[in-house]
Amino acid sequence: MAASCAYPERRFDVSARIDKPAPDWGRLEWTDRRRASRPKDLLGSVVVLHWWTDGCPDCVESLDFLNRLHARHSGRGLEVIGMYFPVPEGRVDIDHIREAAELMGLRFQVAVDSDWDALEAYGLEQGDRQLVMPTVLIGRDGRVKAILAGSRISEEDARRLDAMIVHHLGQPALD
Repeated sequence: MAASCAYPERRFDVSARIDKPAPDWGRLEWTDRRRASRPKDLLGSVVVLHWWTDGCPDCVESLDFLNRLHARHSGRGLEVIGMYFPVPEGRVDIDHIREAAELMGLRFQVAVDSDWDALEAYGLEQGDRQLVMPTVLIGRDGRVKAILAGSRISEEDARRLDAMIVHHLGQPALD
């Protein structure tokens, strides 16, 4: 079944997740094993997680914006992680995702969330629905600062996210 950008009309109340410690993302496969990490390994960095899948043109379009974020801010402490998740959930060939990431020119880390463990850990999957291709911002302190919904990161959301990143990067790194 091809992926879809399902449930755009449903809204999740994510306010209870804001300023809480970022949960561990569970079992992930990484396209670059040398760079694989856990949330605790990224304390002191600002982190953007963005869930995406193939078969969703808006998702792919947003990856270009994430590449630009990575290029603009990675030298200042930003880590961008593309969380690929198959729809429906299930195992995928990591080599296929690695090749796809290379073909798309992704310069940031890509993890495969085959069983939706990370999506569930963040409370972004509830029964038969999920928050549509969410983007999560985690501050240097390891706490969730923002959650944006939507398979496509709008221009307005892009400006807001960039401003939040700049703000959080301006805060001193943890010792």
